Amino acid sequence: MSYQYGQEARDRISALGQAAVANFIDEVPLAFRKPFYERQPAIPGFRRGTPPEFKKKQERLVGHLVHPQLGPKGDNDWKLFAALWLAWAKNRLGVDFPVNDDAFLTPDSGLAFLRRLADQFPDSPRETVERLFCFSGFADHADALVALGNFHPASTLARDRMINELPGRLDKIEDYIEIAEPAAEETAKRIDQFESDLGSLTKRMELVASAVSDADSDVSSLRTSLDEVAASAETLEKLVQTLEAAGKQASESTSDFNSRAESLEQNLEALSVKAQKWHEFFAEISELKE
Repeated sequence: MSYQYGQEARDRISALGQAAVANFIDEVPLAFRKPFYERQPAIPGFRRGTPPEFKKKQERLVGHLVHPQLGPKGDNDWKLFAALWLAWAKNRLGVDFPVNDDAFLTPDSGLAFLRRLADQFPDSPRETVERLFCFSGFADHADALVALGNFHPASTLARDRMINELPGRLDKIEDYIEIAEPAAEETAKRIDQFESDLGSLTKRMELVASAVSDADSDVSSLRTSLDEVAASAETLEKLVQTLEAAGKQASESTSDFNSRAESLEQNLEALSVKAQKWHEFFAEISELKE
């Protein structure tokens, strides 16, 4: 028989408010909620089976729980919430969560339920059981706090688990130590070898440093020689430029000399012609004298 919700429990949960009820339902994994929502009537304007429709159905359910409806519709809402509450309990405590054997709820049903949980799930955190009882269909009971005292807080359970696990952890630590001792000896040998190799490497580094120092000296000498070569090249370049200018000037002088020689040759030819004329002139004078 499934769990039921009495009127006192309905009033208690409705008084918690919409946010508290919605947060509790959200703690139920979607894989558990989805089958319940799929069996609910479709909502107009939403595509069936889509996340927006599930969200809308949940909002509608929360609204009905906070503002309960009368009649069969209200009973169906609380039956759906009871199924979600049971899914929450199984997700937190285990799938072997007890079923409800009572046909009708009594004022002592909640106390009996807590005692049964204490017997079946003694290691359940008190915070989980308190939240489970708060959203359950049971009425509050004066001895509920005493029954909840059978459960330990989550921090205490974690501490007890750690204490209980200490012997096993110590055994593991001892096993690790036995395994680690030979490894430590091997590591020590490797460290000694490493120190020896490091000494050899240091000597090699010193030789390399000396070679680098000699190379620096050679590079310095080479740089000096290169500077001298550069200076000589600069001097040679200036000399070439001077010779190039002198050659250009000599070319110009040669051209001028050629022009003068050509002019002189022309003058000589003219003079030769004049000399011929003078010779003829003197020959005519000699003939006239005769």
